[in-house]
Amino acid sequence: MATFFGRYSESELRTAKSKALDEAVDLGRTGLRRKYGFGPSSKFVAVAAGHHFDSKALSAAVAAHLMPPLELTSDNSSGGVATTRVLDGCGVPWIDTDHLKNSGHGHVEPDAEGAPSSAHDSRGYWWVSQGENYSTAIQQGSLWAPHLRIDGKPGHEDWQSIHRMLPGDVVFHYAAQQFKAISLVVAAGVEADRPPGYTGHLHGTLVLVEPCIVDMEVRLDVLKTVFPPGVGPMNRTGNPGRVYIAAIPPAVGEPLARYLSAGSLPMQQSRVQVAESKGERDTSQQLDLATTDIAGSMFRRAEQRYLREALLARYGNQCALCGRFLPMNLLIAAHIKLRSESSEADRLNFDAAAMLACSLGCDALFEQGYLTVDDGGLVRTTPTDDPELLRVLDKLGGFHCLAFSEATTENFEFHRQSHNDGTRL
Repeated sequence: MATFFGRYSESELRTAKSKALDEAVDLGRTGLRRKYGFGPSSKFVAVAAGHHFDSKALSAAVAAHLMPPLELTSDNSSGGVATTRVLDGCGVPWIDTDHLKNSGHGHVEPDAEGAPSSAHDSRGYWWVSQGENYSTAIQQGSLWAPHLRIDGKPGHEDWQSIHRMLPGDVVFHYAAQQFKAISLVVAAGVEADRPPGYTGHLHGTLVLVEPCIVDMEVRLDVLKTVFPPGVGPMNRTGNPGRVYIAAIPPAVGEPLARYLSAGSLPMQQSRVQVAESKGERDTSQQLDLATTDIAGSMFRRAEQRYLREALLARYGNQCALCGRFLPMNLLIAAHIKLRSESSEADRLNFDAAAMLACSLGCDALFEQGYLTVDDGGLVRTTPTDDPELLRVLDKLGGFHCLAFSEATTENFEFHRQSHNDGTRL
């Protein structure tokens, strides 16, 4: 296969790779295989753009985006080492699933780019078993455990592990008898009503996560070689027990996460100290300036994703300020109280923190104080001498804000008071 690419320059290959990755992310791993006529990779998996991709299918996509294009099929491509040479030439990291399977209980060795440190940090590693709510968890960036079972009895003991998850911890998402994704915890558990897409009791604990690697297909037979019986979720027979959340020893979790992400996970994003006197991890984070930026950015992404999905499920695709029904990609999870003015508790009070505002103007007009919501829930406009702005505002106002409720009243009042002096924050 590699000889097919010999006439193309490194620059041409990298341009084609960029276009192929865009297409691959859009189609997903299964969709990419279907389009280019390949089955699952039996040995090598490409790790790029936060996804796992089958090496032959991704190589075929790269070939299709070359100029002039090439057509790679199962008949004219050999795969194997030839495929990895193509990936190397395009600068795409890859992993050898046979190496993982044959490595023994957790002793997986990543490529040089992701070489593990000599000492484990004190972050946690977690196995989370998911069924139908797997896609919900990844889409929202959420993990949720109810306080009570459907029959009203106390929740299962392993559900309580959600309270031990801390920012920076690594989560392995297990569904359909395989690892499907890896995420990082970005906000520790808070009390919250049941998120959209979950089932069971109404009240529980919510943890926000940032998915980092998706479209994984690490099968159970491979995982059994990594997790010995009695380790993590595995019972004495070496099979996953009936648990939702299980802690994974760092000696297994750290190298496994590094390997499956080809070293792309921000493994040093957050370190937490061990409180030796109590034998527990302290919740304070040890972050330098660079990693604080990473953690803050990841938290905002996870927070925005969760808020938007929850608001769409609650209100539908309607702007809370103007009432227009719009495509979902034109609706924004807008903070009612300016986010920079909100405490951590304010930001995590998801019932009161945000509303859906359209990007056609309502979001910016509310943020700048040209639109407010009064104590009765009506949308009001602020006087202005700008004739163009006045024409816009004349079409707004008077609509009953969809997000107005007992929970949001205080934040709407804060927003009004912030603009009483005529300044625009």
